[in-house]
Amino acid sequence: MLKVNYQFERCPDLLAKFDQVLKCYLPTTVFVDVQHRLGVTDSGLKPPFRTKGQSSD
Repeated sequence: MLKVNYQFERCPDLLAKFDQVLKCYLPTTVFVDVQHRLGVTDSGLKPPFRTKGQSSD
């Protein structure tokens, strides 16, 4: 059984900034961006069409 503990100190200033971000982006978008910037996610999936900046190999 998964136990979740939501009892931790929250920084109201940080939460207010996060609320501002949510007005423009989905939470999953922010999460994926952070993973990409940290280099912890890399996908071998490529789009079926040439994208901007992609070489013509």
